[in-house]
Parts: sequence; C-alpha cells; structure tokens
Amino acid sequence: MNKKEYEEITKFLDDGQIEELRKYLDERMNSKYINGVRKAINDLIDNDCDKKYPSYYARTVLHHGVIKIYKGIYGETDKGFIILHKRSNAFELYDKSVLTDNIAQALERSCVYSDERKRKGEELSNLLSKLASKDLTPIFAVDQDSDYTKVSSGDGQVSMVVPTMYYKIAHKLLGEQAKEYMIQEANGVYFDSPNGRALVLKKKMEDL
Repeated sequence: MNKKEYEEITKFLDDGQIEELRKYLDERMNSKYINGVRKAINDLIDNDCDKKYPSYYARTVLHHGVIKIYKGIYGETDKGFIILHKRSNAFELYDKSVLTDNIAQALERSCVYSDERKRKGEELSNLLSKLASKDLTPIFAVDQDSDYTKVSSGDGQVSMVVPTMYYKIAHKLLGEQAKEYMIQEANGVYFDSPNGRALVLKKKMEDL
C-alpha cells in the first residue's frame, strides 16, 4: 500500500463512508487482478513468439517497437477468448477487456482470418468442456519448486507433475477463486473459476 492509497482509505473511514470504501477497495483489487492477467498473457507471448525488429529509421523516427507474432493458437469464443500454448496448454478467459491493443495484435497475428479464430476458439472451448465432464480428482497437496509443481490427491494415491511456469500463469489468469483438479484422461491439471478455465498438461517422465 502506498501513501496515496493509505490517505484515501483513512479519509473514507474518517468520514464514515463504508460503502464508498468498499467500492474503492473492490476497484483496487480488480485493477491489481487485471494487471496480473495482462502480465501473465505477455509472459505466454514472450515464451513462444517470433519477433520482427524495426529498422533504425522506423525505430528512431516513426517510434516503432518490436513486432511480436505469437506462435501458439489464439481463438475467440462466445464466452471470451482462448489461447492454446505450444499445442498443449489451454487458457480460456471470459473477459476480452483484459486485452490491451498490443497484446491483442500479438495474439491475432497467430491467425490471419477472424472466422478461423472463431472456429478454432470454439473447438478448443468445446474440448475443455468435454474434459470437465470427465472424472475430476480434487487436488489437496502441492509441492513446488522453480521448475516443476507436483500436485496430489487427498489420499496421496494420485499425483502428477506440471511445469511451474504454466501452473502459476493459470492461477494469475483465473484469480484467487480458481479451483484445480487432476484429469487422468487428459494427463493434466484442470483449473476452473468465474473468470475462466485452463488445462496445463503434465510433464512426461523422460522430460523430468
């Protein structure tokens, strides 16, 4: 909390404006969440993209920056949008307003035609829906280091290992309300929240 936020909160308290304070705090929390979402999407883009660097003239005179072309699949759905990262990990969000112009342009460069984005988006969204209808195993224990995250069932009989980067990104995208489950058929961890859903595939033993 910075000094300005502290002064705003104490002013609401001094004036007895509890509802106004609640609204202010809700807006601050939402702003923090949206900024986290945008950073997480940028991390996905930077993790798998081609970059075109501007010429000296374009950079110094026209002030053009690096053009990023996301190499994964970006699709639009009736609910919002979905990203298939490195043809394995899927992240679906229900609010397109989290996309800045720069993020949207980098994602849209992965598919040229809008009708193709819509078709692929619906296909990926339907796949997540089918997976969610399978047997879900709630996750009760998480053991994590910088590279890998091991998730386990309550009795410890079922477990799998997923990349920590994608596991953390799923939580940043979906927020604190995200619930997570193992889907054995999909060999991955399924995340669900009011903000969206995701699937992060487990690491193969030979990759560990």
